[in-house]
Amino acid sequence: MTTQLPRFTHTHDDAGNLLRARAAHAIAQGDGSEVRLMGGATVERDRLPGESAPLQFSSEEMVFDRRQDQVRSDRPVVLRQGGSVIEARGLTYWHADARLELRGAVRGRLPAR
Repeated sequence: MTTQLPRFTHTHDDAGNLLRARAAHAIAQGDGSEVRLMGGATVERDRLPGESAPLQFSSEEMVFDRRQDQVRSDRPVVLRQGGSVIEARGLTYWHADARLELRGAVRGRLPAR
């Protein structure tokens, strides 16, 4: 199934934090277990306790795997949180435990405190 201008909200993690995604196009597996986001894919996670802003990551293409509660991309990605910006060659994000793995050349700009 292909959808134009898809937007969806993933179920909460154990703490109730939402994961929202949007892209120009998406292709979903028949059972909805995996959604490929294409064309300006952006995923945003609610601000966690102790964080000053929500976490947002974007790439030209990302895959959301509902079975593993995971978002991944093998394309260049940009992460933004508050004034911080981090770029990498790819990522895997596990929503259940808010764990993020960045791959390839990683560069960042962090605001002065």
